[in-house]
Amino acid sequence: MGDDDAIQREDLEFDDKAANWRTVLLTVEVLNDFDPKAEMPSEIEVALWLDGTTDPEVILRGFQGQRIFAVLEEPGRLEPSTAYPVARNGALIGVVSESGSLSLPGLEEYEDAYLKGLTTISAIEAAAKAPVTVLPLSTEKGYWERTDCL
Repeated sequence: MGDDDAIQREDLEFDDKAANWRTVLLTVEVLNDFDPKAEMPSEIEVALWLDGTTDPEVILRGFQGQRIFAVLEEPGRLEPSTAYPVARNGALIGVVSESGSLSLPGLEEYEDAYLKGLTTISAIEAAAKAPVTVLPLSTEKGYWERTDCL
């Protein structure tokens, strides 16, 4: 942060010990995007940013050759601008077991509350087919609030 509270970024070498965070790019084959309206390429780059203390080799070994599940943001926030960042600051990514169950360990103790029982690919597929619920929100007071329950 600069004196004017503006964030000043300095690009460092990937293995520089002074790095606060690192970006790892995973090239993945898309098997299911869970959104029939979305046009998702069959192969994408997923940008996963890591705390500077996280060993990226451990992360890469954990994902290599695995079937992963990730909630992604639109490309453009991280470099390269074509990569899809993992949502919730990189926490919404996990490995899918052979049985189809999944876990998002980056959520730690909040995982159960976030997943709300959607712990298998089949459960997520069923939920994705359900009608969308749109919540009316406003930031009129400077924070997100629902306008249908005021």
